[in-house]
Amino acid sequence: MHYQMLYLYHTMRYALEHMGSTIVAGAVTTAGGGVFMLVCQMQFFTKMGLMIVLTILFSFVYTFGFFIPSLLMFGAAHEEGDLHWFFESLSVTAQSVFGKIRASVCEKAALKYKK
Repeated sequence: MHYQMLYLYHTMRYALEHMGSTIVAGAVTTAGGGVFMLVCQMQFFTKMGLMIVLTILFSFVYTFGFFIPSLLMFGAAHEEGDLHWFFESLSVTAQSVFGKIRASVCEKAALKYKK
């Protein structure tokens, strides 16, 4: 197996082992609440329960049937897709912009108090 594919496999397995049970438990409890709404007499609650159950079902199938396998096939390995540089440049840009705004506000305040 290619090294990158092996790395992606191990990261996917780690994620599923550590977060998979939480995702499944959340899906089961939410869908379970929706199932109890299906037997209500008021039509609003029946439709709401159906919407909840179907949303959770489709989300569960999408997550474990499409999203995770596609990340395994096309996901970034190691530093590929790392956005750390982007946030650093964004932070520097924001600091320079806010620094200019702060300087402008201070100059206006100084001119106002000089009058």
